[in-house]
Amino acid sequence: LPEADRQAARPQIVLSSSTQANHDNPYGRSRLAAEQALEAYAASTGTPVVIYRLPGFFGKWCRPNYNSAVATFCHNITRGLPITVNDPSSPLRLVHVDDVVEAFLRLLAPSGEASTGKGFEEVGPEYATTVGEVAQLISPLGKVLTLGHGAKWCIAKAEFDKVRDRLVMRRCDHSLVM
Repeated sequence: LPEADRQAARPQIVLSSSTQANHDNPYGRSRLAAEQALEAYAASTGTPVVIYRLPGFFGKWCRPNYNSAVATFCHNITRGLPITVNDPSSPLRLVHVDDVVEAFLRLLAPSGEASTGKGFEEVGPEYATTVGEVAQLISPLGKVLTLGHGAKWCIAKAEFDKVRDRLVMRRCDHSLVM
């Protein structure tokens, strides 16, 4: 194959990393090491590489006690379980899972929206809040536990919608107060 055809056929590697790569803890160091190994591979082979340093997630498909503090809080509060907030003022940056999926799908798009395959990409919009603020917003969901089944669902849905709407208002590029 001509060189141009070989370059066009080269697969693009996408790494889903974490903003924790900036932290000096075992998980952060492992994420940073993975990024550096992939960047070295890209430099030595010319393989296009895209790295997403993702913040916290919220939205559908998030799993409690796995990939989302928001999902963990919702899970625990609606089951009458305690939540742990070590530092309420600790910053929390979030992206909605649908925005992550859209960003990844754009990489597959033949329309030219795809990344150049060089370096870091961002997913947005990103929402800025604190751990304490999210805990405070989600806490009213626990009130539905004392109600009957029919009312429980309606109130839980209404409370969840309020929480989601208030999180969405907290865009990083705005200074809205909840």
